[in-house]
Amino acid sequence: MASLRATGWKIYAINPLAAARYRDRSSIARAKSDAADARALANILRTNMAAHRPLPADSELVQAVAVLARAHQDAIWDKTQMVNRLRSHLREYYPAALQAFHGSGTLGLDSKHARAVLAAAPTPAAAARLTRSQLRALLNRAGRLRRGAEPEVERLREIFRRGCLHQLPMVEQAMGKQAQALIQQLDATCRSVDDLATATEEAFLAHPDSEIIISFPGLSVTSGARVLAEVGDDRERFADARALKAYAGAAPVTRASGRSRVVVARTVKNQRRASAGYMWAFDALRSHEPREHYDARRSTGERHTAALRNLCNKLLGCLYHCLQNRTPYEPERAFTAPVALAACPPKLTSNDMRCLAGQTASRPSECPTPPFRAPAAWWWARTIVESTDTSQSMSPAASALACTARSIRSNVPSLAHRRKRVCSVAHGPYRSGTSRQATPVRNFHTIPLRTVRSSNRFRPRNETGSSGRRNSHSASDSS
Repeated sequence: MASLRATGWKIYAINPLAAARYRDRSSIARAKSDAADARALANILRTNMAAHRPLPADSELVQAVAVLARAHQDAIWDKTQMVNRLRSHLREYYPAALQAFHGSGTLGLDSKHARAVLAAAPTPAAAARLTRSQLRALLNRAGRLRRGAEPEVERLREIFRRGCLHQLPMVEQAMGKQAQALIQQLDATCRSVDDLATATEEAFLAHPDSEIIISFPGLSVTSGARVLAEVGDDRERFADARALKAYAGAAPVTRASGRSRVVVARTVKNQRRASAGYMWAFDALRSHEPREHYDARRSTGERHTAALRNLCNKLLGCLYHCLQNRTPYEPERAFTAPVALAACPPKLTSNDMRCLAGQTASRPSECPTPPFRAPAAWWWARTIVESTDTSQSMSPAASALACTARSIRSNVPSLAHRRKRVCSVAHGPYRSGTSRQATPVRNFHTIPLRTVRSSNRFRPRNETGSSGRRNSHSASDSS
């Protein structure tokens, strides 16, 4: 790939599933050959080049940041795996070590103090023989503690001297050797994490987009380097913000067919970018504006993951805008305050309505000037009107309801129209079930048998038996 990039040619990445679908366009016999595949790939760019995008032309610095950021993330994943392996091994014969160094962080199994003590005392018997001076020397050699060494010395000595069950002596010694090997691997992994973190920070801070990225809430130097590594600095890579959101997995996928419409999470995405986006949105909750956005989504009934995905979607749109316009993050523009509803306009009298309708008022000075221009003035006059009969005001919702009811009544056919309508004599089986969303669905399917013209002498009617139920053949009017 590096050699092809060095030639200067544009490189298009075609998904194998998409290439298989393009192959089916020319042949439905499911035949496959290298010549046919080459011809299909050539025709893809010849006929559908606009539907595909070339590989991004990122700068050399961004490519270096991507290598270091991904290596740093891989090292962290390896470190977590090594810690889990060591914890599982110590649980078999050394429960005191898990009580002394639990969790992660300052006094976790991945800390320098835990590795120093466990390397010197890999078995419970060796840990019980440690003196206060030996424990103090091990802790001071590993680094300075926030609370001081003396409280930790007493705590560790009390835990290591408790009585507990032991494995057989030779088995315990063998397990101690295995623990020392795991600790050595963990030491190497922790050193690589620290070295890669330093190199990643130096390369990221040298990029001109670093100031824009770290201005966002929830993004530090390390997480910002991961975002830059996956987004890149090629401004033509994404057509719009929606493409960036889909690439990161923040935009959902809608599958609609007929009456069915399902919205599901996006699974085909950049997994590294999706992981960085989730942690970005989670850390951004410490800021005021993202927290309000998250709480507003939760108040509508969304779960924690869905609200975080929506917040990440919002932040990605802001990031795309800032990178395109070379502007830093501004919370006032990113999270705008909700617009307050306007006050209800004053009531109108019948004289005001005549003025708005173009009629002559009783006195010309009585015609008020509408606060809106047409056609908003007509909406204002229609929504709130003082009735001349009841002297009561009608709200916009009631006015809309009245207009809807009036239109429904006007669409109902009269008796004469109903008598001359063409009706279909049909039987309708009653069917019920559930939709894809697990909601009950009841459909009444009508299968027309014959079509007759209704009149006064012959009209379809519902025949009911003695039990009151409708017979299998009933007459129904077709709308």
